[in-house]
Amino acid sequence: MKRLLIAAAAGLGVTALILAGCGVFESRDLNVLLISVDTLRQDHLGCYGYEIVKSPNIDRLSEGGYTFDDALASVPLTLPSHSSALTGLYPISHGVRDNTKFRLALEFETLAEVLSGRGYMTGGFVGSFVLDSRYGLDQGFDFYEDDMSRGSQGSDFMFPERTADLVNAAAMKWFEDVEEPYFAFVHYYDPHTPYEPPGRLAVTYADRPYDGEIEFADTEMGKLLAYLEERGLLDNTLIVFMSDHGEGLGEHSEDAHGVLVYESTLKVPLIIHMPEGAGPGGLMGAPARIPDTVRLIDIFPTVLDILGIDARSGLDGRSLVPLMKGHSLPPEATYFESLYAYFAYRWSPLKGVRLNQWKYILAPREELYNVEQDPGELRNHIDAEQEIAGQMSVALGRMLEREVAPEEASGVSLNADEIARLRALGYIAGGSTELPEPADVSGADPKDMMAHVNAYLSPGENAFNVRDFEKALVYFKRLAEVDPDNPQAHLHTARTYFMLGRYDEAKVKFYRALEIDSTESQAYFQLGNIAQAEDDIDAALELYERSLHFMPGSPEALANIGAALMQKGHADSAEVRLKQALEVDPKSPTALLNLGVVYNSREMYEEAIECYRNLLAVEPGNISAITNIAGLYVKMGNPDSTLAYFLRAESIAPGDPQVLFNVGNSYRQMGMNKEAGEYYEKVLAMQPDNVLALFGMAAVESAEGNREESMNILRRILRIDPGFQPAQAALETLASGSQ
Repeated sequence: MKRLLIAAAAGLGVTALILAGCGVFESRDLNVLLISVDTLRQDHLGCYGYEIVKSPNIDRLSEGGYTFDDALASVPLTLPSHSSALTGLYPISHGVRDNTKFRLALEFETLAEVLSGRGYMTGGFVGSFVLDSRYGLDQGFDFYEDDMSRGSQGSDFMFPERTADLVNAAAMKWFEDVEEPYFAFVHYYDPHTPYEPPGRLAVTYADRPYDGEIEFADTEMGKLLAYLEERGLLDNTLIVFMSDHGEGLGEHSEDAHGVLVYESTLKVPLIIHMPEGAGPGGLMGAPARIPDTVRLIDIFPTVLDILGIDARSGLDGRSLVPLMKGHSLPPEATYFESLYAYFAYRWSPLKGVRLNQWKYILAPREELYNVEQDPGELRNHIDAEQEIAGQMSVALGRMLEREVAPEEASGVSLNADEIARLRALGYIAGGSTELPEPADVSGADPKDMMAHVNAYLSPGENAFNVRDFEKALVYFKRLAEVDPDNPQAHLHTARTYFMLGRYDEAKVKFYRALEIDSTESQAYFQLGNIAQAEDDIDAALELYERSLHFMPGSPEALANIGAALMQKGHADSAEVRLKQALEVDPKSPTALLNLGVVYNSREMYEEAIECYRNLLAVEPGNISAITNIAGLYVKMGNPDSTLAYFLRAESIAPGDPQVLFNVGNSYRQMGMNKEAGEYYEKVLAMQPDNVLALFGMAAVESAEGNREESMNILRRILRIDPGFQPAQAALETLASGSQ
């Protein structure tokens, strides 16, 4: 960060040069580094007046750059908000209205595409599955790194993610061979729930873990900047720092984000840091604080303006360079929305506009706030200021006229492989993406329903995540009672019944969810799992196909269809489906495991082993993959490899009788009778009547010359299981005196 400090300290000198007309932009291709810290409230950073959390690296960018005090996101959700920042378009224009249910269509040009077309190397590095390339944000990137396999795989209600240090590792590897000019997009997900700051930060911020994650992200950002500084890659770099949305932290009864549209989740940090001496002529010398209202959609045209590139027409955003030059821009209405509660819970969508100090929210109960006088949005002026509310409502209506039609928004075509690949979500299934009418406010008012979220939904999800299913069931059942038209309430209840093995009750709730939303693929998928568990394979196949219809390209549905087809003995059809699953998700554990089974059935042992090894690269502790490889080595006559893999299985599951038995068998096949006997004894200590372990012991005793002891063990086996023919045959052989 040394040169950043120098740039800040030299600010007055730079200002003098620029104002004298000597610091003009000379068609120099600046590098661009866009850093996004997810879920970061503006008012939790030092540069915005917060004194509790330590954010020295972000603050340093602010000290040497342009800090926007009133920057707004258009939607409090990660994928739509980043789509807006990278395209200069509102969600109503680019069509990405929620996480996981939509993808950015190819027709919408991203900042990466523009810069790639100008000869920039482009790399993206993201910290959460919600920005996976399948959702289209990878457009224009030469390299888009979204591998979450080394991070947290998420809970049942959270996305897989990876920490900022892992994002840095991926980015730094790319920067080793980067050529200038470059555009890099680095996304840190850490402040997002669950708040789990690492190491000492967990202690330092024990009562404020959200702030602890902010400090961690700041520290890791500082490491990245220091790395780039050491390699000389910051001297000519424009840095844009942003967040996609804030966090409720209890304001308006919203702990997290996504449902409501208050300033707590829409107001974000935005900092633009110029390299020393660069930029269009007339820029104010840094540092500068800009109080005007700006939007994340302004990032796209602003970066292009700084680089001297003409932006295409039709953008919703506008360049902020005039503000950076000390001029003003005419006031412009700012659109915002959240459709999350509509898609997930069938509550009313929320949409609104902000213009100057006034903020209007279209909801079942309309809201109007003066955010300058009332930044906490506690006093609703909707009745007292009806004229202003009417004007704001008209402005909103005009904006909604540009809304992208549903088929354009999602880009879904049931026979389009590319769409299926990008739209499929591997961990959380989705329901309908049909948009409400532009001004529709039917359904429960989300602000009224937050009490149910806090009382039942969140506690239920927390209990489910720690596998306290009985406790979770109490919360979810109550939620379904108080909000009977909420499909998620019934889905959550059904899933909990499923985890408890109460399949009949689970089916009732899954079908109730489908009565509310017949497109809910998760319900069909789970009903298929129940049918498969009950050995009704035909019904399972039909249900998986229904799930696949409403979530085209789902690797989970395809993999389970493949597994079910394999159970029916249709290996060829199973292979087709499993390979389709792997085209969408090359790391699908279910698909890799079952494709290995298909190859095994055809005696294609090397191909099967490759599938299992690919699975182990994703899940190193997958016992099925390890034992299957060991079994294949048995067939291939490779006892050393067989033993090695069974010992690996033991290291993962040291108390598993089947694993211990297999280790014993491996030792016996290698003639290591003492070791084999020790493992059979371990099995028998847990399962005294395990006839397979006893038979192994009998074989060991016979091999060691202990004929009578072997016969005694064989007789014991026949007392336990008189029909165990191998024991009877061995006993007859020993009794006849033959070895």
